[in-house]
Amino acid sequence: MIRLPMPSFTCFEKDPSKMHVNVSRLIEAQSQYMDPIGLSIKKAMPSVGTVIVEQSNKMWNGSGFLISNNRFLTAGHVVKDVGVNAQVQITFDDKTRFPAKVIYIGTDIDVAILLLKEVPQDIQPLKFAKQETVEPGEPIAVIGSPSGIHNVAMVGRVSGIGVNLETSNDPTLNDIILIDASIEPGSSGSPVIDLDSNVIGVVTSIVGDHADKLIGQIAVSPAYKIVNILQETHENEETPEEIVENPVEQRQELAIASRPFRFRM
Repeated sequence: MIRLPMPSFTCFEKDPSKMHVNVSRLIEAQSQYMDPIGLSIKKAMPSVGTVIVEQSNKMWNGSGFLISNNRFLTAGHVVKDVGVNAQVQITFDDKTRFPAKVIYIGTDIDVAILLLKEVPQDIQPLKFAKQETVEPGEPIAVIGSPSGIHNVAMVGRVSGIGVNLETSNDPTLNDIILIDASIEPGSSGSPVIDLDSNVIGVVTSIVGDHADKLIGQIAVSPAYKIVNILQETHENEETPEEIVENPVEQRQELAIASRPFRFRM
């Protein structure tokens, strides 16, 4: 067995946006030893950013990822309490802060869309996976900013798809994907990627908060719901043509998806 060194990081007090794990360099140096999920993380990681919200002397953070040349996706609850005087910013690998504006917060799905005036030119948007490619047991990775530490990847597997949590009245927890990867506060909005670096969903909550029988599972808003929202908001803001693989065919397919996934184990 080849043992790889743990990544080192530098921590700066008071400002979580400056807490940084240089995972990108570690991954590049160790790419020759990587399995498929490691290579997928390496490809997707530059597109993932940290959401920093400052409001009334309070500051909190979440995670998210670039979905077009000027749009960024995160979890809705990360920015739902943002007021008119709040400052919302996004940081990527170089820690530069880019101002962002909240232009959409979902009601039936826990996602939000942020508009960026400026984005580093070398960052490419992530694509969404096709709905039928998501299967229980498949390996996944969650990339985000737990506790404000930028670009941390946790691996796991899909536990279930099309799950409805009957114990909850929260509509955002219907027809969800469950994964078993570990997350921490600040991970909300993280993309969950497959072996091809395509997004199968977005982290929304720890299911144990809502259903005792599923403690330790993570609720993920599925990609097809997110793509439908992006189509609905397409009229007002620019959306890239390559929002998913085979974009034209896939948009038509996802737009008419009406029946939920069945829970398969």
